[in-house]
Amino acid sequence: MKSPTCRWKCRANFSAPFRKAKFVRSAAQTKKVDVRIISAGSSELNEKIKSGEFRQDLFYRLNVVAIKLPPLKDRKGDVAILADHFLENVNKRHSQIHQRV
Repeated sequence: MKSPTCRWKCRANFSAPFRKAKFVRSAAQTKKVDVRIISAGSSELNEKIKSGEFRQDLFYRLNVVAIKLPPLKDRKGDVAILADHFLENVNKRHSQIHQRV
């Protein structure tokens, strides 16, 4: 297991392109980037921030537009719609016809 210091340093290196809109590819080359992040999680990040498990500055960078969705187990009507969608994608990709059961 990596040390806590290493974890924080790795996280800081990971979040640098989001803060600065650029990153260093090599000693002589800096690359500008335009970054958009879509993230999802099942835990309450405010609680993780309070316990020190998630960085507050990263939370505020990611939390521009929050969309709260109930879990799929609470949206039983969506299961058939999603299954049809993914089945259609598989059929197109593999030139096959699988029908819904």
